Amino acid sequence: MSPEDIRSHLADMLASPVFAKADRISRFLGYVVEASLEGRGKQISEYAIAVNVYDRPQSFDSRLDGIVRVEAGRLRSKLREYYETDGKNSAIRIEFPKGSYSPLFKEIGTSRNGRSPIPGSRAVAVLPFADLSPRRDHEFLGDGIAEELMFALSRVPEIRVASQTSAFSFKGKHEDIRRIGEALNVDTIVEGSVRKDDLRLRITAQLIDASTGFHIWSNVYDRELKDVFAIQEDIARCIVGGLTDKLLKRTPGELAGPSTANLSAHTAYLKGRFFWNQQTEVSLQLAIKEFERAIHEDPGYARAHVGLADCYRLLEFWGAMAPETAVPKSRQAIADALKVESTLPEAQAAHAVLDAVYGWSWASAEEQFRRVFDALPGYAVAHQAYAAMCLVPQSRFDEAIRELNVAKQLDPLAPWLNAQLGFVYYFSRRYDDAVGQLRATIELDDCFFLAHTFLAAVFSQTGKLEEALTALLKAKHHAPESTRILGWLAQVNARMGRKKKAADIAEKLEQLSRSGYVCPLDLARAHFGIANNDEALTYLENAAERRCGRLISTVVDPTYDSLRSNARFSTLLLRMNLQ
Repeated sequence: MSPEDIRSHLADMLASPVFAKADRISRFLGYVVEASLEGRGKQISEYAIAVNVYDRPQSFDSRLDGIVRVEAGRLRSKLREYYETDGKNSAIRIEFPKGSYSPLFKEIGTSRNGRSPIPGSRAVAVLPFADLSPRRDHEFLGDGIAEELMFALSRVPEIRVASQTSAFSFKGKHEDIRRIGEALNVDTIVEGSVRKDDLRLRITAQLIDASTGFHIWSNVYDRELKDVFAIQEDIARCIVGGLTDKLLKRTPGELAGPSTANLSAHTAYLKGRFFWNQQTEVSLQLAIKEFERAIHEDPGYARAHVGLADCYRLLEFWGAMAPETAVPKSRQAIADALKVESTLPEAQAAHAVLDAVYGWSWASAEEQFRRVFDALPGYAVAHQAYAAMCLVPQSRFDEAIRELNVAKQLDPLAPWLNAQLGFVYYFSRRYDDAVGQLRATIELDDCFFLAHTFLAAVFSQTGKLEEALTALLKAKHHAPESTRILGWLAQVNARMGRKKKAADIAEKLEQLSRSGYVCPLDLARAHFGIANNDEALTYLENAAERRCGRLISTVVDPTYDSLRSNARFSTLLLRMNLQ
């Protein structure tokens, strides 16, 4: 799409009945589109819109005046109305994602891989199947069946599948189906239940129209446990049939077959995914045991190898395992996965992440991500990883934000994804947007400590030190053992003039590092806070030597802007292939 194409489309839109009498909304849309096309995307903020579109004074304070947030909601409604009426055949789409004031431009005529999209394609969410077993001890099986269905359905080009994190956020809640459909931006919803009694299974499944709540298809399966693969395949086939035959008027293609035929391996894998989804150090260690058990039962189970690799990489990211221990294990697991199934997109994406984060091979990683998008364009995890782990280190922030917004459309309720978007706004120095996005993330999950930590980073950078300290204390309440938070606490206390407090925190981190693993990046931040720049640079260099994963974002952090002219920092960037 050229800027001229987008401007022409915008002119048609603003002349339509939907926008013709909505002067202020039209000005809002015109302002953000033009700013984006002129390369002023970084300047689009709640404050800028208030002053330039709604004629608010220079003293405008978004905490006291919510005009822009209210009007942004109205703008999204107008865009939906336009594309459902006058603009339904438009080859271009202008979207205004929640949590951002920057528009997205999409060309509907062709997909990323050049294939024409299928008119009327359907979006489906698979909710976790409720555990109705007598002792309620097979929750992992209900979650696993839902995840296996997602995996199978995601391979059908006609269907877009809502990501697991967002779909599973409704687990155990009795929300109206129509509200879930609206929150996940899907047309249809799959829900069901599982009951295991000895070696017998009863599985119920329903396909529901999210706009009306009416059932499209439902069935009950009474089988032996060993038939779980056939049941999953039958459910997936019926769902695809219900969507394609009745709604898309197309004949479904072949479904992806089961990843293993070994029931013990499959059960262990489902337990591993159940623990992995809890995203704690303890649960990741439990997940490792289950994935290893699955691999022992079936060495050719590629997805189990990917799960194992993801566990080790996350443990390194959380600072719970040293990179020299975690990274080789993760690399080996991915190599094993690709040896078994070289075209598995999840394995290819994980390999691209390793190449970027630990190999600093940016071009190679980007090429691999492109192949993943061609094979599985609706894979939110890949869009998120490409943005945060490949584009951000190269300071390609606008591209990263666009990619994260694509991921957000696919996985709108994922706290980690939403928090990452806020942090990328911070990296790109769009501090107002960062605050808005991170506050929205906290509304999704107030217990997610990284959202509070990232918010503290923004407040610290903008001189709001009391607010930064408050945010860090909230983060510490939810993650009391995190050394990452200690590094930030040292920096913020130092900036507040509490030099003794900051020095004490830095010393505490030093003591912890003598008895166990502490990420050098946390020590670097603490020493930088107390103005010990040489020591901070030494720890940054140590992080590079050890290939700490978080270094790729640390080097674009505004915190270290004052070090960028230092020859040692320049050498670090050169070593990482970033100069």
